[in-house]
Amino acid sequence: MTNWRMAQVVVFGLLLVLAGAFARPPQPHYQEHFSAWKPVDPDPHWDVLIIGDSRPMTAVMPKSLSQQLGGARTMSYTFAGMGFTEDYLSTAESMLDPNGRRIMIVGITPRAFTPQAFASNGFAAAKTNKPWERWVLAQLPAWSTMTRPYTMGEFRALVSDTKQAIGLKSGRPTPAQLARSYDRNAVRSANGYDRGYQKGPVNPANIDRLIERIERWKAAGIRVLGLYPSGEDPLVEVERKHMDLPAFIERFQRAGGEWVNMDGIPIQANDGVHVQLETALGFTQRLAEAINKHE
Repeated sequence: MTNWRMAQVVVFGLLLVLAGAFARPPQPHYQEHFSAWKPVDPDPHWDVLIIGDSRPMTAVMPKSLSQQLGGARTMSYTFAGMGFTEDYLSTAESMLDPNGRRIMIVGITPRAFTPQAFASNGFAAAKTNKPWERWVLAQLPAWSTMTRPYTMGEFRALVSDTKQAIGLKSGRPTPAQLARSYDRNAVRSANGYDRGYQKGPVNPANIDRLIERIERWKAAGIRVLGLYPSGEDPLVEVERKHMDLPAFIERFQRAGGEWVNMDGIPIQANDGVHVQLETALGFTQRLAEAINKHE
């Protein structure tokens, strides 16, 4: 292959990547947190930190929360597949400004206490990034979204939109069709979680370590709030089998944490697990009300 032909292939490939990026269906409201760079070294200038896995990542909106807390410096320090490891909790604590409001919001999901969440997670992966990789993620936070492969859901949405655009398909799915699709996704996701819990169940020792950390935070003057970022009913039923949430809440409160109940907020989730924007707004408002009520 000649140099000219090679150059043509490279340019064509780059154009395909850009075309795919611009044609990608709209991303969920929380996509910015997946692709955004987050510090993994002490960065003590935050008032409010949200910690946990991708569930609280989708359920709490830091910008909206900051506005409702009078401009408090708020960061979603959440990572996909995150477990409450000692390293992660210590790093999160180091992010709080010692002279600030010092509020830690803990999103509790049973999976965060499993061996797989401790062994492999987004925080551990971020720590392996080289300095130049961190710089790229900080300067171009959307780059990873633009260049990553399509999910099957995105590909189906793209094909559907293309068929409609060229006249091969009339109209978008009806609300009833979407509801049936969401129901199937919810059951499929819940079954996947169930299999995961059976392979690596919730470890009580991991719960003990988080409770001990909350006690230390409380003694150090850090205000700790907890929430269960619920998914659709099939997921909730599965997680009830694998973790006694009421018992955990009791221990959480005895340790000095404040539990924020999300009952009554309608749950909408595309995949049955990660909530949509309307639900996230409800969760965020409920948290802001709880924080403001006792300050």
